[in-house]
Amino acid sequence: MFASCGTRGQTSASSSGGPLDSRSTDAGAAPAPLRLQNRLAPSPCIRTPIRRGAPMTDLFSPVAPLSSSADAQLYIAIQQFYARHMQAVDGGDARTWALGFTEDGEFDSNALPAPVRGRETIETATLAAEEARRPTGVTRRHVMTMLAVEPEDEAATVVRTRSYVAVFTTLPGQPTGIYCMTSCQDVLVRQPDGGWRIRSRHVLRDDLPPRD
Repeated sequence: MFASCGTRGQTSASSSGGPLDSRSTDAGAAPAPLRLQNRLAPSPCIRTPIRRGAPMTDLFSPVAPLSSSADAQLYIAIQQFYARHMQAVDGGDARTWALGFTEDGEFDSNALPAPVRGRETIETATLAAEEARRPTGVTRRHVMTMLAVEPEDEAATVVRTRSYVAVFTTLPGQPTGIYCMTSCQDVLVRQPDGGWRIRSRHVLRDDLPPRD
């Protein structure tokens, strides 16, 4: 789907994972997951400074809590925006999905030969992808997780978001499978009516190389 994966290449990726290995050679030791948890527990004596835009590899650095109800309301509003945005494209409503972008919005992905710019162009490309997929009978679902929201200013008129988006596909009578796994980075701008629009989106498919 153009919405998150684009059309470059037909490669799909699937992966499986399991629980942490709980085997232990020490009869008196705690199971491996518990030992790992204790080992990674942050020390109360260590203070790591919070850095805006810290790399996602800083897995165990302290995370700044939501400092006020306003922060929580912002996060919930962004979640609501994305829920409606993704459900629109999964329901075949390309127009509503494209309205989630600003008029000069940009969609870029390593699954596309070049960035797509402008709301109308984004809508046209999405409609074409939907028309091509419809005869196959495939149902797609975009599932967004691990959402991080970072305001660019005190008024939170511009926010940057990072998330993972998994795209699942289902054919009638067949098990659901994963089509692709992606990371998504957006820049959103608040509208005069309090709503949100995407100014830029960059999607990186895990199964495809970076675009030159």
